[in-house]
Amino acid sequence: MLPKKGNLVDLLSAINADQSDAAAPAKKDGPVIDLLGSITAGGVTGRKWLPHLNGQGNTNPKTGEKYDDVPTELQGEVLERSQVDNYDGDGKVEQVVVKNAADGQVYRIVGDHKVLNDEILRTDPQRKDLFAVKHLGSKPNAKNPRRKPTQMYGAAVAKGYFA
Repeated sequence: MLPKKGNLVDLLSAINADQSDAAAPAKKDGPVIDLLGSITAGGVTGRKWLPHLNGQGNTNPKTGEKYDDVPTELQGEVLERSQVDNYDGDGKVEQVVVKNAADGQVYRIVGDHKVLNDEILRTDPQRKDLFAVKHLGSKPNAKNPRRKPTQMYGAAVAKGYFA
């Protein structure tokens, strides 16, 4: 049995560098999370999740938004799953929109990093699932040490948790 974090099963505790899968928990019982405020006519919107920039003093030059307060782990209800253009604009990557249970903020988790995109594909989160994702830090690029370090992520899903 997985530990609870508030009213939710804590999937985050099962994510580690070994990529261990969490066992599927029972359905949620308790208060309903209000999602209506995050839905717009064009779909669900939210803040882009950029945990690898946390603590580096980075700011979005267009919006002035600071990235130091972006959590390095998220867990919450999947509101939407789609494919979007990648950061370079030369292909598609997975996107999962999640309402984070810890702070109620809606985040867009975009698979711009290969490891994150692979974790989204592996866990296959869908609407009404409980999805957890954690930034596990970075490691040197094994193929070419001169390149940027590889960002590491882990993810877990509880299918139909909010159904």
